[in-house]
Amino acid sequence: MDKKQFPKGVRLNGSGIQIRFKLKGDKNYTHEQLEWSQAPANINKAGKLRQEIKDAIRHGVFRYAEFFPDSPRAYETQINTFAHYAQGWLDSPINDWTPQTRYKFKGILNRVWMASLDEKLIHVITHTDLTQALSDSISEFVDKYNKEPSKSLYNDWLTCIRGTFEIAVQDKAVKRVNNPAAELKNKKRDKSEPDPFEIEEADLIIADIYKNDGEMWGAWYELGFYSGMRYPSEPTALLWENVSLKNSEFKVTQIYSKHAKDKIQKTTKTGYSRTVIMNTRSLHAFKVLRKLTGLKSSFVFLQDDEMLIPSKATHAIWRASLKRLGLRYRDPYTMRHTYATIGLMSGANPAFMAKQLGHSTEEFFKTYTTWIERISRDFQMNLIESGIKSGLKVAKKIAENDN
Repeated sequence: MDKKQFPKGVRLNGSGIQIRFKLKGDKNYTHEQLEWSQAPANINKAGKLRQEIKDAIRHGVFRYAEFFPDSPRAYETQINTFAHYAQGWLDSPINDWTPQTRYKFKGILNRVWMASLDEKLIHVITHTDLTQALSDSISEFVDKYNKEPSKSLYNDWLTCIRGTFEIAVQDKAVKRVNNPAAELKNKKRDKSEPDPFEIEEADLIIADIYKNDGEMWGAWYELGFYSGMRYPSEPTALLWENVSLKNSEFKVTQIYSKHAKDKIQKTTKTGYSRTVIMNTRSLHAFKVLRKLTGLKSSFVFLQDDEMLIPSKATHAIWRASLKRLGLRYRDPYTMRHTYATIGLMSGANPAFMAKQLGHSTEEFFKTYTTWIERISRDFQMNLIESGIKSGLKVAKKIAENDN
């Protein structure tokens, strides 16, 4: 066969046939040896194979190992795929995630990014590829839930893609200036202001649940309103060994998580344990619970002598109480906001309340700005009123002297 008649990109090499092609994003050609006899039929066959490879590359579906499973480049390209770096980011010890956070991000990677990017070489993925994957995922979400993903969820999607590409940048698989995820911007969240109950409403709810659902559930919600714990994760995992009725304090050291081993995550949401000082109401709740469960288990809250597992039934108790009392519905997490605002409006120091709730001071001030400003406003107005009263006294004396 005349060499001039060879298919483009095909040549004889040694005892076999060699083809060349250029991978997307590569400046230089890649060469692969086919250990076929140099018969004209095999030369034409090599030309067809090269065309298949070029088509696959053009359509973004080329998988090196499918065409050349024994080639060293097959392994090399496999470890440079999006899937490889996504797994690397997920498993990186630098992240120090809680089990539920890792579970959440793993689900996002699988649902949002892996379908279209999994085996693509990381360095050939473009900004357009990422925006297309986002667009497809938003459409799927809307079709399934009849609404767009929340800003918080959308930002979690971006956290996963930025984290994956940051690992690739650190590994020098992608140049920082070419990082296609760098221009993806978070949506600014409209953080809703807390909507706490009034203290009178909280007391009505607690009394109602004690009456209709028993002491254990009454104590569950009394502690919720008067301890500031994150419900239901923190009280569910609370241990008697961390409760001191004598010193009127308890330690929050772990949380309930359905994704953790034995449903218990050995750290808090923030990763820091904290000591909470009891008030008379939380102390009362603990005394009720000591009588009910104190000798049966290491866990404070029990159901059938086992650790209480939050369920729809738990929520049904809350919903039924609000309905009986004719109170506007708010989520049980509002109990935490209620305790924070009770403390603030009673004159407690914001830094102290932040520590009790396990907030950073910055986050606490950001969340409860309205109430902190109200305290300052009332204090300043009291000063003004004092000045007005002093002025009236002086004016009265002057008037009396004139007469």
